[in-house]
Amino acid sequence: MIKVAFRNYNFFYLIYHLMFSTFFGVIKYLPSPLFDFFRYFFLKIFFGRLKTTHVRDGITIYHPKKIFINKNVSLNEGIFMNGYGGIVIGENTRIGHGCSFLSEDHIYKDKKKPIYMQGKIGKKIIIGKNCLIGSKVTFLKGVNIGDNCIIGSGAVVTKNFLKNTIIAGVPAKILKTR
Repeated sequence: MIKVAFRNYNFFYLIYHLMFSTFFGVIKYLPSPLFDFFRYFFLKIFFGRLKTTHVRDGITIYHPKKIFINKNVSLNEGIFMNGYGGIVIGENTRIGHGCSFLSEDHIYKDKKKPIYMQGKIGKKIIIGKNCLIGSKVTFLKGVNIGDNCIIGSGAVVTKNFLKNTIIAGVPAKILKTR
């Protein structure tokens, strides 16, 4: 079972992941705002790009090297980021607590084979500049959100949206343009 779980990863990635998960597992629960800067300096080592210092406690991160966060972005409590397919967040974007960025999905075409053994597919999530994302919004793989968008709390974003739109719902849809 363990051998199957590790077959998709090389040795160096496993060591890298072990180091990141071990240290960040402790650092992520240190209280904000006192330890926001400490989290920032630690994550800067592992992220593809991290240009914001507003990193609150309780954030869960997988595949940090594929996550690119620009300046003046707020990452609030309880955010889940799976960077398997890549995540890019534009500058001046605000992200509410409990949001999920799911840039991967399982392949499940072969009914005779267990799903976890069929591999994964990843697609980049791109969030534009100056967006406001309410709490507990879920972004699925491959979505692209334009600049200046507002996303209502609890939305599940399954498709792309152009700039200057206000969206909400499950699945998310356009309510109006700005």
